[in-house]
Amino acid sequence: MISRAAKVGGFVVLVLSILYFMTAARTVGPGDSGELTSVMVSWGVAHPPGYPLLTLLGNLVHRLPFPGEPAFPLNLLSALFGALAAGVLAMAVARATRDPIAGALSGLALGVSRLFWEYSLVVEVFSLNALFGALLLYFLVELTRSRAEGKPALWTLPAIALTASQALTHHLTLVLLAVPVILAVLLMVARPQESGLEPAATRRALWLAVAAGLVGLLPLVYLPIASASQPVLAWGEASSPTGFIRQLLRSDYGSGTLMSPWGVAKLVLEEGESIAPTLGHHLLRFWMEIPRSLGWLLPALSLAGFVVAFRDRTAPWRLFLTGWLGMVAIFFLRVNSPLIPLHLGVTERFYI
Repeated sequence: MISRAAKVGGFVVLVLSILYFMTAARTVGPGDSGELTSVMVSWGVAHPPGYPLLTLLGNLVHRLPFPGEPAFPLNLLSALFGALAAGVLAMAVARATRDPIAGALSGLALGVSRLFWEYSLVVEVFSLNALFGALLLYFLVELTRSRAEGKPALWTLPAIALTASQALTHHLTLVLLAVPVILAVLLMVARPQESGLEPAATRRALWLAVAAGLVGLLPLVYLPIASASQPVLAWGEASSPTGFIRQLLRSDYGSGTLMSPWGVAKLVLEEGESIAPTLGHHLLRFWMEIPRSLGWLLPALSLAGFVVAFRDRTAPWRLFLTGWLGMVAIFFLRVNSPLIPLHLGVTERFYI
């Protein structure tokens, strides 16, 4: 029998799929879409960290019989990821709150928000990353809910590990959710009997989680193989061990920062100190974008829900919420994009 949460998620996916199909770009879109489209139709290697999973999926979709512009089906693939992300989020909220209306409202609000909708209409990396983030949230909700109901869903442990490993095969910003989710799960499994988990079954699930995490890293093999074949478009030298590590660490952009510090310093020297961001500037812009994309009512409801969850939920939820806020703050405090329209436009994609 299909659960209420699944029905809510399916409804959101259906509505947004229709909306995205009607509004998706029919040709190559802006930003990195041109590069990603070229990489996907030629078995190439994209800019760091390479996005091997998305490239593999895009290459497979490109092989399907589809008349017309080659970029269109790839744009639809991105749109499908966006619709699924919103649908999974709707499932998570509906399951957590036992309220299908809250779930549907959450999923649809995300799906039609300014940045999320915009970057679901062209080939980009953010809708797939959002799908992985939504899955992590859903698995955490399912584990905590099923545990409270006396039937812990231990299958969520390998599912979380498999999804979290996509931070390396797709987009590193997934760690902003993966780390607090994993910490919350570890808090539950550290004392399985106190958490209502059967110790032997929990150990088996943890070993499966380790295996699933390793399996999730397999798309990384694509990078050295594709680079060695010398495709038409390939960034760096991922076929060598040093080049492979540089690709994953985004060394060309500056590991641990959004832009190369040298590039930022050069722009500041050319344009003046007024374009240099102050500490906390990008973090403030991130929070200001929420009411801009969603209006004021939904953020107010979300804040109320956050307070309720923090006060009434168990220790794992409190750890997750605290960890998520901390990870977001650390990330945006390290964002070093200059305050000029081009780079601010690039930075806002990461608000998703």
